[in-house]
Formats: sequence, structure tokens, C-alpha cells
Amino acid sequence: MPVPAGPASTHEPDLADADAAWTWLRTERPNLLAALNHTGVHAQPDRTIVLTAGLATLLRTDGTWSQAITLHTVAVAIARDLGDRTHQAHALIQLGEVRGATGDYPGAERDLHEALNLFRDLGVRRGQAQALTLLGHRHGLAGDYPGAQRDLHEAVALYRGLDDRRGQSHALTLLGQERGLTGDYPGAARDLQEALGLCRGRGDRHGQAYCLVDLAHVWQATGDYRVLYAPCTKPWTCAGICEEIDLSRLEPLIAMPSSPGNVVPVREVAGQEIHQAYVGSSANPGYRDFAVAAEIVKGKRIHDRVSFDINPTSRQILENLVRDGHLLNLIHAGGRIHQAGCNGCIGMGQAPATDKISLRTVPRNFPGRSGNREDKVCLVSPETAAASALTGVITDPRDLDMAYPRIPDPDQPMLNYQMLFHRFRSKRQHG
Repeated sequence: MPVPAGPASTHEPDLADADAAWTWLRTERPNLLAALNHTGVHAQPDRTIVLTAGLATLLRTDGTWSQAITLHTVAVAIARDLGDRTHQAHALIQLGEVRGATGDYPGAERDLHEALNLFRDLGVRRGQAQALTLLGHRHGLAGDYPGAQRDLHEAVALYRGLDDRRGQSHALTLLGQERGLTGDYPGAARDLQEALGLCRGRGDRHGQAYCLVDLAHVWQATGDYRVLYAPCTKPWTCAGICEEIDLSRLEPLIAMPSSPGNVVPVREVAGQEIHQAYVGSSANPGYRDFAVAAEIVKGKRIHDRVSFDINPTSRQILENLVRDGHLLNLIHAGGRIHQAGCNGCIGMGQAPATDKISLRTVPRNFPGRSGNREDKVCLVSPETAAASALTGVITDPRDLDMAYPRIPDPDQPMLNYQMLFHRFRSKRQHG
């Protein structure tokens, strides 16, 4: 299907820094995708490959990942048909990264191995190092620590031979993490300290922060607390992350499909029709977040099209909501109460409708995590979820005709010790 073009740009972009470049790229995304579609329709394979590669980081960061996989797969096939093994290998790297992000680990490993073999045949050492770094990280996530260390060690050697200090520090950091997971703390400390030195030499303050935090974990594991305190106090200073925030300028945000990083202000996407608003799960939120949603919908009615799903974090939270009357407000407004626990956050029920917007207060919205690969999950605050459940469209909660609810913590939260002690005694009797 042809991609509709966005509004034409009338001036050259001011790309003074990375933030400006990202802003321009996201604004021009419809036009770039339309240009990519044009190259395919008019048989311009070279331009198709170049445009897909240029969009790789944006597609991987902002999604949708299904679109990214399709485009990279096409780029791989075109490069293969042209006999362009260099572009084929680079496209396979990009495809492997996206497959890994979606949870297709076998597919990711297959693509990365093919890319590695192509780079080896071509004698491209930097490409080999990149593929090995990604493979090492993938093996580590899968629990194959020996395989991870083997690939990362080879990647470090290649980067060192190229005098690529950025790649070397990244691979060393990953290698140190893998050594730490296997209990090789001296090796982990050695790799991380070398990576730290490289980051300092490059002026990479964020890299220094990550290395120092990982080193702190190593010292903690070995019980060397005197050394532990020093790295733990440095990351914030060396990373330069201290900022002043004007709270009066904060506004509700929403992470659009299909990445937690695809964040925009709610007001920019307000008015889009929704079919589900989901509050809860074990990962988020606490008493206050359920209570504020209950106060927003109190005495009102959920939109007829919307499924307003309430997933209590725990039985303790549920008991406190019942005692304080918040659960009654949620039910009376049309909320559906589910069992306490993870549930919809990891696709254990409450799966959203295909290609329909579902607003959720959970921490992740990767494709398929909700139980439906064709989902359109957006991450929001409980306030935005409740406000949108009432209106049936994405709504900035500040636009509701009501004062913002102030929810104090319970003076005496309910703690069901009887159930806890009963379970403990049962375990002792039958254990």
C-alpha cells in the first residue's frame, strides 16, 4: 500500500545537534517513507537500500517494528539479488537487531550469523566486530554465557586492532557484565576498568556512568564495600545528569506504539478513538494510582465502547481500595475488576482488540506483549487512562471539568498478617 506523503518541507533543516536531528527525522518520517515507497514502485534498488539503512535507527527506536522488519527484509533481498554483499550484511545487522527487540531470538541469531559470515568473507573487520558484539549480547540474554564471552572477546580484539575506542569500550562493558554473571569478578572488574578508562579518554560521560555502576555491582558482590562506595557516588557527577525541572511546565505524556521510547505529549494525539483503558498489573501502580483513577470516574459512566480494566497490583492493595470505597467507585462507573497480579501486562488475559488503541499504565508496549501481535498499546498515566475511558478518545486529563484529585496515603494501611502467618504455618507443617 502506498504511503501518503506528509507536508513538504520548505526550508533546509537546522540540525545543530542530535535532538534537532531527531526532531527533523520524526517530522519528515512520512515523506521519507513515501520516498522509500517510490523507489520500490519505480525499481530503484540502490536508493531503496540506502533509504532503508538511513531509517534503521528511527524504525528501531520508534517502531512500528513490524514495519521495520518488512523494510529490512526487503533491503536484504534486494541487496542479495544485486550481489551487493556489503549492503546485504549491513541490512542483516539491522534486521537482526529489530528481531531481537521483538523477542524473535532465533531469527535474530540467524540474521546476525549470516551477517558475520558475509563480513568475514569480505574481510570487513568493523562489520565483524559489530555482528559479534550483538551476538554476544544476544547469547548473554539467552543464558549462554560462554558463547557470549567468546563472541565479545573476539569483538574486543577486532575493535582494538581498528583502534575503535568507542566500539571497544562498548564490547568491554558487555564482556564485564557477562563475566560478573558467571562469578568471574576479577575478570569483570578488569574489563570494566579498561572500558572506564576508554570512556574517560573519549570524554564519554554516560559511558563512564554505566561502567562505574557495573563496577559497583562487582564490588558489592565481592563484599568490598570500601571500594563500592566510591564508584556509587560518582556516576551522577561524571554523567552530568543533574538538571533543574520546572514542575509548572510538566504535562501528561504518552508512549505511542510500539516502544516505551516513542513518547509525545498527550495533547498532540488527543482525540484518537480508544477501545480499552487498563490500570494496574504487578509492575505498576500502587494504591494512589488506583485511587486517583477511582476519584476521576466517581459518579460518572465509562464510554460504551471502552473496556475499563482494573488489575490490582496485590491483594493488600485490593483490600485497602475496598475499605476506602475506591473499588466501589471503579465498579459503579463500569470498571471490570480482574485478579491481582501481572495479568494483562504480559498477555495473561485482557488482550486488546486487533489494531485498536489500548491505553495501559504498564511499563512496556512492545508488539505482541499484550497477547496480540497486531496490538496498538499506548503507555499512559492512570489519570490519562481514566479520563480517556470516560470520553472514549485519548484525553488530556487537564481538559476534564473537575479539580485534580488529591489522594493522601492511608493513615493505617491494611496488612493481612493472618493470611501471611497461616501460609507460613502451613509450609512449616507440610514442609
